[in-house]
Amino acid sequence: MCSAPQSISTPIPVFGVEGRYIAALYSAASQMNQLDEVEKSLRSLLKELEKPKVLDFCETSMISSAEKSKLLQDVGEQTGSISI
Repeated sequence: MCSAPQSISTPIPVFGVEGRYIAALYSAASQMNQLDEVEKSLRSLLKELEKPKVLDFCETSMISSAEKSKLLQDVGEQTGSISI
């Protein structure tokens, strides 16, 4: 019988929905020995998302959620942070 890989706890406590995502990401990255790579990707993505044009785009109600989602996917793919 195969057992699921053990979850690895985050170095600091995290809570809520965001905390569950962070804990899952941290655990997976740790198990794959890719914590540094994941941190680098997240920092790169954050840098892109903090750009004024991206913030304005996300906050406007004149653009559909689908278009916003597409932009965020493109930004993530360009930075190497995500691939969907």
